[in-house]
Amino acid sequence: MIKQRFYNFLIAALAVAGSAVAFAADSAEESCQQLYNDGRYASAYKACKPLADDGGAIASFVMSNLYARGLGGASADVSQALTWLKVAAEADYGPACYNLAALYESGEVVEQSLPEAFNWYRRGAEAGHTESQLKTGVMLLKGDGVTANYQQAQDWLEKSAIGGDPNAQVTLAILQATAGDKQALHWYQQAAEQNNAFALYQLADVYAEGRLGEQVDLTKALRLARQSLGLGRLSSKRLVEEIEDRLAQANTVVAEPASVEPSSVQISSSGQTDPDLVKAGLLTPEVMKPAKEKQPAVVKPEKVPAKAPAVARSETVKKPVSDAAVKLTQPSAVKPAAVKPAKATPIAANFRDKAWLMQQPNQHIVMQLAQITDKAAVGRYIEKYGLQNQVDYYRARTRAGLVYVLLYHRNYETVTKSKEIARQVLAEGVQKGVWYRRFSTLQADYIAPDGES
Repeated sequence: MIKQRFYNFLIAALAVAGSAVAFAADSAEESCQQLYNDGRYASAYKACKPLADDGGAIASFVMSNLYARGLGGASADVSQALTWLKVAAEADYGPACYNLAALYESGEVVEQSLPEAFNWYRRGAEAGHTESQLKTGVMLLKGDGVTANYQQAQDWLEKSAIGGDPNAQVTLAILQATAGDKQALHWYQQAAEQNNAFALYQLADVYAEGRLGEQVDLTKALRLARQSLGLGRLSSKRLVEEIEDRLAQANTVVAEPASVEPSSVQISSSGQTDPDLVKAGLLTPEVMKPAKEKQPAVVKPEKVPAKAPAVARSETVKKPVSDAAVKLTQPSAVKPAAVKPAKATPIAANFRDKAWLMQQPNQHIVMQLAQITDKAAVGRYIEKYGLQNQVDYYRARTRAGLVYVLLYHRNYETVTKSKEIARQVLAEGVQKGVWYRRFSTLQADYIAPDGES
């Protein structure tokens, strides 16, 4: 078991032995290492053994690997592997220093000693080994085996970051971002270019929230978050869902401008359109102001000159009527025709409440069709797209304000199935704005309208 753990440490270091550090080595040692890298272990043993006996650092490191793995004629021998590793480390060969430090840090093979681990990491760092520079910076930052020193930690992390280590780039970026230093963006980007999942996650958050002096860019944030998730960072899943939610809300606002009157645009409780939607480039300037209240209707007299330039003004207008305005007859003389109030057309959909929402299968996918603030517009939307009796809707307070949330009346176990059904039953104009959501997300995000439980 110990041999296997030791072997794992050695393999990790050998992977960077040839390129991660500049080290003076003659052509014989380079050939010795190349034979090992090519898998020609017997030849590597023959070529490296005499060089190691003469104190060659790279050759000693290769010999350590051969004894750890029992390859090329070398018997598996932990003691011999450790001996050769120390020879290479004493010669300040970066990967060997790193491996020996890792053994002291973990307590494998040798007795655990964090001060000794720090000593070897620092020697590797001073030799220019980027991974050792990273570990030196982290231990100084945490105070492991050494007195914590923030400035020295940052200096070593910067050296490692400049050397191209993505983990150092991310760590340095976090320190700088915490201090409000916009240079953090540069290091996040450098690490992201190396497909570092955590850097991609951090960049997604930067563009989702408009941090480090950057403008909100939800489309870019979503791309980065999805890339992070695709690289295996599971915590990015929640960020992806949050950004998708915000984009879907924005898309819903402008999806059907012709069918939604200005009073139906999603306006926040403060009377302003959600700034995230504007910054995302998904709202036009025309909808940035709340809709104006309609002026009260004024009944005109039966006889008004055809060329009358004046228009009756509501009482709220304080400006005097122009001399050119036509004087109206006294109100008592006007007999407007009786107007019967129009009957409200019932919406062919099912209005639901919180209890209904909370009873839905939380892992099922439901198609959210739209969010609309005006109830009359809900009916127009349903009528326009032929969705009569195919919609469940409820009222809730969201990022866009108090809205009616429209859901397709069927739900499915997967997004794939939901999209397949959408293509079959929904008009093209509706499909473009569909938001595929889990009921669990709707349930967790639900905020009751004011005065309702």
